[in-house]
Amino acid sequence: MASEASWSTLRYLLAAPVPRRRLLRAKVIVGLILTALTLLVLIVASLLIGWAAFGGSALTSPFGGTFSATDSWARLGIVAAYIGLMLLIPAGIAFLASVLTDVPLGAVGAAVVLVIVLNIVDALEALGDLRRLLPGHYGDAWTAALGDPIVWSDMAIGGAYAVVFFAVMVAAATLRFDHKDITS
Repeated sequence: MASEASWSTLRYLLAAPVPRRRLLRAKVIVGLILTALTLLVLIVASLLIGWAAFGGSALTSPFGGTFSATDSWARLGIVAAYIGLMLLIPAGIAFLASVLTDVPLGAVGAAVVLVIVLNIVDALEALGDLRRLLPGHYGDAWTAALGDPIVWSDMAIGGAYAVVFFAVMVAAATLRFDHKDITS
């Protein structure tokens, strides 16, 4: 949204009979699709580079043990889906920031800085159980998919947290955009 505002195209988009919420919904959907495609490209490129460098043998877990080809693909799918869910957290922050500012790089920078600060705060062991309330605390729970058996508890909490956090950020952005002056 910030880039639309900085390019002055937002006024023209909203001058046509396009409701504000429809515009926001389209932006969110396109952003999520592009994020998923980027994650897919990263996975495919990593697989191709891995096969070229190490061959296509069975997956060996860093926690010990080897997985069959079918099990390896299933575990890769679980890891990719969980990482995709966790990407909702920075996406929600960036979307809210893009509604709050007219500077596109400011929105991206705010999201990056906030995620970095939240990760630093999460690393402070002195906070104890308070760290579980931070959005990125369950970001590395995908490693549970590499063990045998798969431990779903932290991934379920982290996935639910990411979806709720994203919904709250999008709701806040929608409420803010509903009342935003777009003539300036």
